[in-house]
Amino acid sequence: MGLRGNSGGRSMMVVKDQSQIDKKIEEIQTFKERIEEKSLRSNTDQNSQDESNRGNNSNDQTIEQKPTEDNQSKSQPSFLAWPSSEPTISTIAWLLREQEVQRRAQHLEAMKTAEAEKVQQAAEAELRLQKAFALKREAFIEKATKFSATAAEYDKIERAGQRKFDHIMKNISLFECKLRKKVKQLNEERHRMYLKAMKQLKETYYREMEILFKTEAESEEAESEEAESKEVKGNEAKGKEANCKQPAQDEKARDEEVKAPGQNSLPE
Repeated sequence: MGLRGNSGGRSMMVVKDQSQIDKKIEEIQTFKERIEEKSLRSNTDQNSQDESNRGNNSNDQTIEQKPTEDNQSKSQPSFLAWPSSEPTISTIAWLLREQEVQRRAQHLEAMKTAEAEKVQQAAEAELRLQKAFALKREAFIEKATKFSATAAEYDKIERAGQRKFDHIMKNISLFECKLRKKVKQLNEERHRMYLKAMKQLKETYYREMEILFKTEAESEEAESEEAESKEVKGNEAKGKEANCKQPAQDEKARDEEVKAPGQNSLPE
């Protein structure tokens, strides 16, 4: 009665879809029929029990009635146990609420089961992932070990090659230094030879020019001497001629002087 009184003021679930409403109405009618059958059965059992126990006192009747009610409550489901023989709207609502509670409990249990299965599956998947990761990690460590060994070998080879390369480059640099020194020495030697050749050429040129000048001077001097000798000879010849002519003229003059006095004395 308390459940019916408290539940009478509550409203039923609001279902928006018409098909769901029709389904709920059919469920209510089915529950109502079942409730009527159960109520008739309980009334029949109640009447038969009253007739059999009519001669007993009220205490015995109460004691005998309690096991009957207990048996009836055991035989009936929990959601059909109510003290009234006539079903009402509040009773139907109470049944619906009981059904909804059971459905929610089943749904919650199913959700818990599904959640537990999901958790178990997730744990199994995580375990598989951990195993796969461990295998991959081992493979990666093995590859890394091989790679590190190979890298160490390559590093060793590279260091040896680098040493050889450094040695070769050092030799090349030394050879270049020696070559530069040699080229410098050759250039200096060539420059000295060039200066020496130029000096010798200048000396030869000056010597030849000096010889040429001397030769020209000597030739000019010889020519001048020859001209002077010729002039002297000419002067001497002229002097001789003059000397030869002078006695003849003197003799001629004396002859004329001799003839002159004779002309005065003797006719021709």
